[in-house]
Amino acid sequence: MPEPSAHVILAVPDIAATLSAYEQLGFTGTPSLVTEATEGMAAVRHGTTTLFVLQSEDAFRQQNPHHASQPLGATAIVSITGLADFDAVADRARRHADVRTDYTDDPAYRVIIFRDVNGYLIAISDTPT
Repeated sequence: MPEPSAHVILAVPDIAATLSAYEQLGFTGTPSLVTEATEGMAAVRHGTTTLFVLQSEDAFRQQNPHHASQPLGATAIVSITGLADFDAVADRARRHADVRTDYTDDPAYRVIIFRDVNGYLIAISDTPT
C-alpha cells in the first residue's frame, strides 16, 4: 500500500515569477499541471519530490471565497525537511531571499526560515548525522 502524502497549496499572484524565485533557490517547478482540474497551478519540486503546489490567486479566491479578504502569505508556514543539499539551499536562500531565521551552526539541528516572494514563510530544516 502506498504511503499517504499531502500537498500544500499556496495562492500566488504570478506563478511564473514565483517559480523563477524558487529556481534561484535550487528548486524546480512544473510550468503547469496537465489536468483540467489543476489549470492555473504548478508544482515546486526538489528532485522528484513535490514540496508544494502553487495556484493562481484568482483561481484560489474563486474556489475559496471565505479567504477573499485575507492577504497572501499571512496564513502559512511551509516546513521542509530531509533535503540532501541543505547547505546549498541555505546558501542560496541567504543570497536570494528575505531570511528571517538562520540557525545553521547547531550540530544537532539546523534551520533556515525565509519569506518567499509572496510573503509565505518557508522553513528548511536539517538534522545532521
